[in-house]
Amino acid sequence: GSYLVIRKRFQDSNDGRGYGTITIQQAFEKSSNIIASILYNAYRKDPQKFIDKLDQFGLTESLGIDLEGELAPKYYRPGQLQWSPYSIPSMAIGYEYQQTPIHTCAFYNAVANNGKFVRPLFVKEIRRAGKVIKSFDPVVIREQICSPATLRIMKSCLEGVMSRGTGAKLTSSQHK
Repeated sequence: GSYLVIRKRFQDSNDGRGYGTITIQQAFEKSSNIIASILYNAYRKDPQKFIDKLDQFGLTESLGIDLEGELAPKYYRPGQLQWSPYSIPSMAIGYEYQQTPIHTCAFYNAVANNGKFVRPLFVKEIRRAGKVIKSFDPVVIREQICSPATLRIMKSCLEGVMSRGTGAKLTSSQHK
């Protein structure tokens, strides 16, 4: 339920009691902060590889939607003054990395869409007096965010959140 990275203790939100021995998928489903130690151990010797993965997934740049005030994700890179040995584990559990909810939705959509990352589209067409004056087509930001094998794992983890994890008590209005 808790672990030490250099001199900083990270712990699960269930008062650090932990969950016992669990799989990575179970850690994802339960939103266990043990994920931070897994990513830290995997990337601590080459933190740029961690950022490269975020780049590959499309999580480091703005979506480019035509919406005034769209914010790009905010994060630090190795070599920047704000980067520290705690950056990877912190980013892994939602700190030192910020993105808008629409960016999160677009990423989840890419997972559901077999890896195709599409720019959110708010308007399909503009009509005047029943005639289409302008239409908007979907724009693909990335054709493939990761390998098919990684996509299968990601889908399984996200489905597990809804069936066995922190989202299990949520229901769609269609199912009420």
